[in-house]
Amino acid sequence: LKKHKILICNHKNNSFYSKYIYELSKKLLDQKSIKEINIVGNIKENINEEKLKKLLNTKNISLFGKLDNKLLLEIIEKNTIVIHLNYGDPCPNFISEVISYGLPCILNDIGGGKEIAQKACLCPKNKIYLEGYHMPKINDVIQSLNKLISNYKSHQIYAIKRAHQLNIKNYVKLHLNTINKI
Repeated sequence: LKKHKILICNHKNNSFYSKYIYELSKKLLDQKSIKEINIVGNIKENINEEKLKKLLNTKNISLFGKLDNKLLLEIIEKNTIVIHLNYGDPCPNFISEVISYGLPCILNDIGGGKEIAQKACLCPKNKIYLEGYHMPKINDVIQSLNKLISNYKSHQIYAIKRAHQLNIKNYVKLHLNTINKI
């Protein structure tokens, strides 16, 4: 059984979303297929310090907070799966970066991430509505993650193919060929 390194990205700067990420991380730690969890984003600013310390006492979880792009790319490279559940982001460039490393994702289907990643992602369907956000139920995130892990190589191949499609040179060639046919 391959053990995966999970990158959770939290760009929202509010306490509800940070608490959601905290609860999700606790559940992920119970999964046998998870070797390590890395959390990047705004969670440090919004979680009770005592709870955070308790979570971080676990040796296989790391919290990075906000990062510059270079360091973020270094962290992306060290993971095998990304969970990015931000709500309503119309064009998350982060997803393009993630799939360029061949990493499949678990995404919220509300926003543009699903259109960018296509078959390189799974999107939990059942939502909860809390404090103005439609968030996937945590158990559904875990189910989606287990489904992705059970077919990891296929999702990784989709990520690599999709990254190739999104390459700007390929994108321009595709559209130039279409224009030349007209």
